[in-house]
Amino acid sequence: MFFVISGFLVTSIVYSKIKEKKFSILAFYKSRIKRIVPAYLIMLFITSIIVSIVFVNTDSYTFRKALFWTLLFGSNSHFASLDNYFGNSSFENPLLHTWTLGVEMQFYLVLPILLLLIKNTKVLIIFLLISVFVLLSYSTYGIFHGGTDLMYFSLLSRMPEFLIGSLAAIVNLENFPSIKKKANALSTLGAILVLLSAVLFSKDTPFPGFTSLIPCLGTLAILVSSSSKINSYLSNNILVFIGEISYSLYLWHWPVMALFRYYKNSYMFTPAEVIIVIILTLSTSLLSYYFVEKIFRQQKGMKFLIPFGTITGVVVAMVLLVPKINLKFNNLPLNFTSPSFGLESHGPTFVKVEHFGDISNQSHANETLFIGDSHALCMKKYLDILGKRNQFSFKTVTNNTYPTLPGLDKELFKEDRLYRQYNKLMTHINPEIPKSKLIILQFSDDGDKWQDGLKCLLKTMRADQRLIVLSDFPKLDKNPVRINRNITKNKLNETYIVTKRDVSKNILSIINSDTRAKFLDLSDSNVFDEAPFNRDTLMYYDQGHLNEYGAKKYAIDTEKKFMDSYKWGIN
Repeated sequence: MFFVISGFLVTSIVYSKIKEKKFSILAFYKSRIKRIVPAYLIMLFITSIIVSIVFVNTDSYTFRKALFWTLLFGSNSHFASLDNYFGNSSFENPLLHTWTLGVEMQFYLVLPILLLLIKNTKVLIIFLLISVFVLLSYSTYGIFHGGTDLMYFSLLSRMPEFLIGSLAAIVNLENFPSIKKKANALSTLGAILVLLSAVLFSKDTPFPGFTSLIPCLGTLAILVSSSSKINSYLSNNILVFIGEISYSLYLWHWPVMALFRYYKNSYMFTPAEVIIVIILTLSTSLLSYYFVEKIFRQQKGMKFLIPFGTITGVVVAMVLLVPKINLKFNNLPLNFTSPSFGLESHGPTFVKVEHFGDISNQSHANETLFIGDSHALCMKKYLDILGKRNQFSFKTVTNNTYPTLPGLDKELFKEDRLYRQYNKLMTHINPEIPKSKLIILQFSDDGDKWQDGLKCLLKTMRADQRLIVLSDFPKLDKNPVRINRNITKNKLNETYIVTKRDVSKNILSIINSDTRAKFLDLSDSNVFDEAPFNRDTLMYYDQGHLNEYGAKKYAIDTEKKFMDSYKWGIN
């Protein structure tokens, strides 16, 4: 809706001035900067200060990258390519909403140039119609071929929404006699389309693409029916005022909610928290509107440059300072708060097949291969400790979400880039499988979706090879690093729900039907009795992943049981 309205209003202004030969592209860019950027920069600065205090250190580095791209109005591209498997979730990212402004500013760079280049109105209309169809086709194709995130955040896939509004402005659609005559019916139909989109669309809806035409045309129908009763209702003083402060509301609503969610480590708000969020959002929005937006908009000439340059410099400095300030408030060792061991043989940070354990004994270098997902990444330190204590070594490659099992179907992957990443890792794993005497596999949860991959692995194994499938470790109901904010147990006595993760019956059936395979259940370990702590020290770095300390304690507690199975696999 917003992109259609923006395209319509801005094109109306620019195109009329071009026709009157009163348009200056520099004046246009200056007006956009004065209207949009100062309040935007203030929001970035204040959000950066709060993040520096509230975020744990690993998340502050993630925020810094987002801040850098947001400052350049390129956050849409940044968020489209972001691998957010570890760290704070998207609903806790206080700058996530800026992607829409990034797309808008990029469109503003293109629009006046386009309108100046194509001066013939008929040619321009034909060009825009073709562009809308081509770009809708492009985004629809991208969505159905695994580029969902890329299409959602992309300027090219979002541009049709702007261009639909631009077309309506160029043809002066609101002054068509037929539009004026049927304004009430048209606006009612538009409202129905918008409401249906709000009710029926979900995260699984292929959007934007051709699906976006439903809310876009609905919005356009309301927009051009200026004489309708619906538009009359929308023009009342209260809604007009909300429209006036809507940009400030846009800037502040998401950081307030995201920071609140991050601090309380929960997505849902209680009724009392909803009231607090509303009050904070309105307060910050009104302050932003009256003391930033209005002041900068009213400044004439180049007077705004000095305060504008100062604010810009301060936010640029925050890109460098956020992690440093954060260390003053949350100086936690990285190996307690994020994955830090074995990353060169893992997923998006892959460099090479890594070799751990007792690597001094080269005669056993190719005996053991360890594969799996991010839970296997956590267990690399587990095997490294046991290897050094028991004179064995192992090679390893792991991946986020999708374990490094051969034969995973492309349909399992949410996006093409994840499938390409998996295939890249498998080019390194496949040569290691036939060389290994023992393969150790670990995946998260019940593993039911990896049945075909497990069957494929067993099919490729020789009669003299062995496979051990490790049980998963328990998960928590919340992030202990956020709650505890220290590596040793604080005095708040926070309670955690610890849930055992059992392997599926289907996976067990596949393992038990093959004499070369064995399931090693370590779930009876008492190391998790006081999870997420062991001897009052933090052993998880989020809800579902062990840190290095936890892996070490787990290894020592289950050493005998693991080594009995290991000897079965090697002998």
